[in-house]
Formats: sequence, structure tokens, C-alpha cells
Amino acid sequence: MKFELSFTRTNKSDSMEMDIFTFEVEAQTAPERLADFDQGKASVSFGYPGVSQEYSVVRQPGQDDVISLDLAGKSVFRIWQRDIDELKIGNPVVVRESEFDRSQGRITRKTW
Repeated sequence: MKFELSFTRTNKSDSMEMDIFTFEVEAQTAPERLADFDQGKASVSFGYPGVSQEYSVVRQPGQDDVISLDLAGKSVFRIWQRDIDELKIGNPVVVRESEFDRSQGRITRKTW
């Protein structure tokens, strides 16, 4: 079965726009946390609908609660949840793009 999860965060260059992160994975059981999207794919729309970038979802070794979004083998985003393992609508998600760029989003949609 195919499972999808989306979350949004405020776009860092235009606070009136929202970035939309969407994860997709083929699995036998519904994901219970972000790490369950390992080996899936992700797309990120940076504030403008219809304009998105595709990434591979990779679980970080030794860190069951952290995933990265990789492009051409390089980690671009690191994503995790703080204190809450459940993938429920409205729960927070933390995104780190670089050492000093950290933002928070909220889960907005899931397909299971």
C-alpha cells in the first residue's frame, strides 16, 4: 500500500507563503513515525504550488527519530519530531536545512 504524509512550514524567504513537504512510501503497514518513510520519496514545494523538488528519504543510522531528505546522495534536510512520536494532524515537525537554519512545521495531511 502507498502511504503519504504532508506537513507545512512558513517559507523562510516569504513569510506569507508556506513550504509543503510530502512524504510517500510503499509499505505493508501504516507508518507510525517519520523513520518509517525510510527508502521512500519526498517532494518539497517551496512556497509556490506546482514548483517542487524531489528527494530520497533516508533514515539516519543510530537515530531512529531522524530522517534526511537527500538529493544526489547529499543530505539537504534533516527532519524529526520533538517529544511526540505519533504522526497526528497538527503535531510539530522540526526541519534543519543547515547548522544554523532550523524551523518548525505542523503535520497537515495523511492518507491512512
